[in-house]
Amino acid sequence: MRPISLNIASQDKRPSKTLAEINRNGKLDVLVPTRDLSFLMQEVLQKQMIARGFMVGSPAAADVIIVINKLNADVSEGSVRHSISASADISVIVTLPNGSSNTKTFRASHNVQGPFGASNEKIAAAINNVLTELVKDMAKDASVSQFIKSNAR
Repeated sequence: MRPISLNIASQDKRPSKTLAEINRNGKLDVLVPTRDLSFLMQEVLQKQMIARGFMVGSPAAADVIIVINKLNADVSEGSVRHSISASADISVIVTLPNGSSNTKTFRASHNVQGPFGASNEKIAAAINNVLTELVKDMAKDASVSQFIKSNAR
């Protein structure tokens, strides 16, 4: 039996590409990712689908798009404490040539508090924690691949 071939793409639909904005000493500090997040999530999805026995290429039996709806950290700093609330919302949309489609949305959040200011490293750690949790949830969930296997040929 030949593996099902998929076309996998990504979209970043966040209104802002910044991960966090922090007011430090009266100056707005903006944190942005070092890599293109949509490409990173596309790589993750491709690896997961290949691990499930699919092929990536043409002609494709299904189009799969991973959409980044939200990924950011809200940071608040007081004189003695900080709070970081990171959250992510990502959808995987499968569309078949016959027009039928399936959407699965994955969400994760992580909250952390600590003494004094929130360093860039602490903010990055909170965002990485959210992404790690989200990728694990995607790896555990078989509904997207089941939809493709049941409907694509």
